[in-house]
Amino acid sequence: MKLRQSQATKTKLNQALRNWLPLLQISSDELRQRISELLVDNPFASVEQKKPDDFNSPGDYSDAAIYKPSLYESLFAQVNAPLFNKDEEKVANAIIECISDEGYFEWDDEILAAFSPEKIESVRLKFSQLEPVGVGAKDYKESLLWQLDDLCGVVGCDADEILGCDEYAA
Repeated sequence: MKLRQSQATKTKLNQALRNWLPLLQISSDELRQRISELLVDNPFASVEQKKPDDFNSPGDYSDAAIYKPSLYESLFAQVNAPLFNKDEEKVANAIIECISDEGYFEWDDEILAAFSPEKIESVRLKFSQLEPVGVGAKDYKESLLWQLDDLCGVVGCDADEILGCDEYAA
């Protein structure tokens, strides 16, 4: 006597999906025809079709949804090589979890307990190179300094020269 065991994945469609499946498989012309037939049968049904007259005007697409990643999704996407090595990625991901909705770094013992304060600080300082510039700073002063350093890198100025002296930065 031989026993055999096999495993197979079986997908069951619920009744609602089975009802919609034929409509999803037909062409748009056939779909229009079926809708017309349904409208004839049901006097209470109606179809409204929104079609912009001018495709170049921006107002026509007010209903269109465009996905915009959150601050956290954007940061998680930027935390990779070459800026961060594998060990630093773990620390950076923990730091991202400690960033407030305003974009400032707020220390959390539960999240950061596995890492040394020196390692956390060295990785956090690399956040000055991420977008948006200034996110991950401890306070608004540090955030503005990171933004100024970034601006001076683009424009070609000296941040210390713009500040004039350290007493304004403190």
